Amino acid sequence: MAIGERTRRSRVYKEALDRAKSFMDNPGKLDGLLGRARTKAAAKHDALRKISGQVSLLLDLVKYYRLGEYRDVSAKAILLAIASLLYFVIPADLIPDVLLGFGYIDDVALFGWTINSIGDELKKFEAWLAVHRSPMGRPKTPREGLLIEGELAED
Repeated sequence: MAIGERTRRSRVYKEALDRAKSFMDNPGKLDGLLGRARTKAAAKHDALRKISGQVSLLLDLVKYYRLGEYRDVSAKAILLAIASLLYFVIPADLIPDVLLGFGYIDDVALFGWTINSIGDELKKFEAWLAVHRSPMGRPKTPREGLLIEGELAED
């Protein structure tokens, strides 16, 4: 059985999936999770290097869902994303993170499975994000990108 399959069948992941439901509509819990996951992802960038862009997109999906700015996503996709983030921040998962060189194999496998499972929704979100995020990486204000009568557009 592949590591991804074992990870999804593990008691720790099943608990993370059950707990994910309580995070969906609790902004405080979700903010805490996002903060811990972003910090850990930044610290473990080398371990996640092949999927770091997709993990960042997953984090942004959950963030914009939490802010109420992006809701064109299924509840199942959000649950899977949150469960993957919960699993990632738990140090005692299928392969403990303290095992140098091996501790993140299960996390990477689970992220890969989640990204593949909700791939169409991630692509849709990525297209939305490209339109709604300014070049500086922050959300666009309602006025940004609009040409107001009497103003000149800048090249």
